[in-house]
Amino acid sequence: MAHCDAFLRTHLHDYVNPDVSKRDISSALAAFTDLRPHRSTFVHNDGRQEELVNIDGTIPVNYKRVTYNIPICIYLAKNHPAEPPMGFVKPTQAMSIKPGKHVDSSGRIYLPYLHEWTPHSSDLMGMISILTIVFGEESPVFSKAVSTPYPTTVPPTIPIPTVYPEPFKQSDGTDLERQIKASLQSSVEENVNRRVGEIWAQVDAEMTTLRKTHEDLEQGKQRLDEMLKKSDRETDKVKQASAVLLEKHAQINEAITQLENRDKVDIDSAIVPSTPLYKQLLNAFAEEQAVEDAIFLLAEGLKKHTIDLDVFLKEVRELSRRQFLLRATVQKCRQVAKLPPLTV
Repeated sequence: MAHCDAFLRTHLHDYVNPDVSKRDISSALAAFTDLRPHRSTFVHNDGRQEELVNIDGTIPVNYKRVTYNIPICIYLAKNHPAEPPMGFVKPTQAMSIKPGKHVDSSGRIYLPYLHEWTPHSSDLMGMISILTIVFGEESPVFSKAVSTPYPTTVPPTIPIPTVYPEPFKQSDGTDLERQIKASLQSSVEENVNRRVGEIWAQVDAEMTTLRKTHEDLEQGKQRLDEMLKKSDRETDKVKQASAVLLEKHAQINEAITQLENRDKVDIDSAIVPSTPLYKQLLNAFAEEQAVEDAIFLLAEGLKKHTIDLDVFLKEVRELSRRQFLLRATVQKCRQVAKLPPLTV
């Protein structure tokens, strides 16, 4: 079966509906295991040649309570299933075609099922199922030795009946009318039985297709249910995130409102030491940083020759002495305030 799937995937590439055609062929091959897929040249009635995929082999037919294997070949059009398939009986060398109501002298198969073919409800399995019933009523082939279907698993001849109808005897009008009525009744019953068999086979094939469609729909429903559940979970998460976002937005607006309603803060009075010790610490640290900047600027002035070396050394000496005292004051204040020592 895997080989058949690979073959179909390869040779259905130029078909209009490769997936539908592959599924239709696979269903028929699964039901009738003596059929095999092929691809060969098909010659149309107008002489046009076309490479088509076909299924070739035998199908079991119960003819007069004996099972025979009838060889057939069914070609699929490129736009399958928009057009009905083309079926043929392919007799072996020991067989000959027996033209009838459903098969012509070339072996071409004709069925009401093909005439009423619909792309969405008809399929190969339904066609072949009807063939097994139709060929069971009227054999499409006969052995070249005797006019019987050619068997593959039983002797090639069908027993000839030994009881023959009695010769017609002249009788009155009542007997003749009764015989004609019985003949008509028998003919009608035969036609009705044949038609019922065709309808039953068609209905059975359609039921198989409907069951398969129902299974596909059930699987699709399960997938949709899973998708809907996942969508509901995602919706809940989005709602939760939206609620959190709205809450944070409200908090931000409240904070903005509080800030706008506050009195303006004087920057100079914002940093006021709470105790004299902290005030001494702040002033000493600020002055020490100012001395540091002054020493830096004196060095820059010396580089640019804006001040003499003697002036530079004198000012740096005084500023360094002042900076040392300020740093000692800062360290002492931090020690008294129980603050960690300042690292230079």
